[in-house]
Amino acid sequence: AYADARQAFTRAGSPERAAQMTLARGRLLWDAGQHDEAVADWTSGLDFLRRSRKSMRDETLRLAQATSMRRILESLAGAALERGETADVVLGLTESSRFQTTAEWLTDGSREPLDLAAIRRSLSPDTALVYYLNLRSATYAAVLRNGRDTVTLRSLSHGPSNGEWGSTGHQAEALYDALVRPLAGDLAGAQALVIVPGPATNGVPWAALTDRATGLPLLGTFRLSIVPSGTVYALLRERDRPGSGALRVETFGVGQAPADESLPALARAESEARAVAAAYAGARAWVGTEATSRRFADAMQRADIVHFAGHGVYNPDYPMTSRLLMAPDPERGSRLFADDISRLSNVTARIVVLAACSSAGGGG
Repeated sequence: AYADARQAFTRAGSPERAAQMTLARGRLLWDAGQHDEAVADWTSGLDFLRRSRKSMRDETLRLAQATSMRRILESLAGAALERGETADVVLGLTESSRFQTTAEWLTDGSREPLDLAAIRRSLSPDTALVYYLNLRSATYAAVLRNGRDTVTLRSLSHGPSNGEWGSTGHQAEALYDALVRPLAGDLAGAQALVIVPGPATNGVPWAALTDRATGLPLLGTFRLSIVPSGTVYALLRERDRPGSGALRVETFGVGQAPADESLPALARAESEARAVAAAYAGARAWVGTEATSRRFADAMQRADIVHFAGHGVYNPDYPMTSRLLMAPDPERGSRLFADDISRLSNVTARIVVLAACSSAGGGG
């Protein structure tokens, strides 16, 4: 009956329901001490979702299916941790879960996540890639380096409770102590730091975390990148290419959000766009009513660097409906959705800066 119900939900276009059944049944089995049965059930459900996704033509359903697969993989990673599996197994499942939702738009669902060895090989010798994991109500970190075949899961403290953070400066130092300092040995010699945040660390202002010993923020110590998964980082390095000639830079500053979004005006968004453009010869700043969604889409297909200062709205349940709020455009309106950006072809932009609220929330 369980298998029949799962198939019925999928045929009816409700993969979320089928996945919810799989997750709930597995958790009940796990809590009852039937660990082997729970893992088998999650694995079977994952295989079922993979098979059913191949026959789906509707992109929205495929994205929902990918999100469901991510949640099951997270459960399998937590189970692997509790069962004492190796760090490579736990991290491999975590990488698979992180890659699911980005796989649909980055590779049209045609690519599988890379294994850890391939991700290591994509790193330059001076680069460290750090995964942050949230498993079974605890936070862990693991560091990958090229040339180091072993990986260790390090348990991290949660830092002070909300009532103990104190000033903003103390928060930045406390977060550094909780999330970065325990990894000092693994990060030794690294000049570039690539962070793959977990669900509980998506909102961390990584660049501002401050080492109280040196007074330097993380961005002052490392070349810093934030990516949704190690596979995404490796694929982007494959796609990147050296520039030739002067950089083409376009900036966008939108201080006023649509009235129905109920968001305050951003007094300095336009001046930020102008200031960034002034730093590059020949750059173009689009501000106010000029900063339309169409111009932004066009810039993605002709510029090397695109900078946006304005409002962003992140939807963790349906990531592809996350959006940047632009000036009104007769054809595209004033909202540029993640789904719109994913459909752009011949993208030339090598660096895109989103100075917007929640724009680092890529947990999907």
